[in-house]
Amino acid sequence: MVPASRPDPVWALAVLSLLGHFFAPLCHQMPSRSPHFAGVAFPVCFRMAGVYLGVLASYLYLAATGGWRRRLPDTGRALACAFAILPLLIDGWGNTLHFWSSPGPLRLLTGLGCGMVLPLLLVPLGQNGPQDPAPSLTSTLPHATGAVWIGLIGLGLTGVLLRPGSMAAFAVLGMAAAAGSALLLGNLIWAARPAGCVFSRREAVRYG
Repeated sequence: MVPASRPDPVWALAVLSLLGHFFAPLCHQMPSRSPHFAGVAFPVCFRMAGVYLGVLASYLYLAATGGWRRRLPDTGRALACAFAILPLLIDGWGNTLHFWSSPGPLRLLTGLGCGMVLPLLLVPLGQNGPQDPAPSLTSTLPHATGAVWIGLIGLGLTGVLLRPGSMAAFAVLGMAAAAGSALLLGNLIWAARPAGCVFSRREAVRYG
């Protein structure tokens, strides 16, 4: 006798449905370009899933190794981070212009590479003020081994996405992607704030 399969958790299906609405303005959500599990589509496409999970991996690394007060990496590492975005641009434009059609896992990996380096370049933009002299801050990537750790976390997340094993794990990865997108948006808003706003508040406290 073949044992009956367990029904999918109701909460997992509800979470995936809600995340589908959450990501609707951020992704085309084409079923043919999105991960699936048991007939259910992931709330974002392969490429954006890679971006958001890579972003989350990078923020987790930064949180675990000293927090958010950081400066840009040294020139060589900063350039390496910039070049890590190129595969996404090349593959994205190649698919858009119909030069080729990449399989889902390749889209996932190009998104992952881009997502992993974005926080390394964006977090320092939030330190724009006289109260945060750059030389006194630790780099977002002081050692090359940091990139290895970020890559391992990112590959672990994307590996589970390709073979989640259960609808619960599929939904948790959807929440992880949502957390990555929220952190990225928060970082962009923080970096775009007026450069002198924090300094002005500190000066008001000092002289007020």
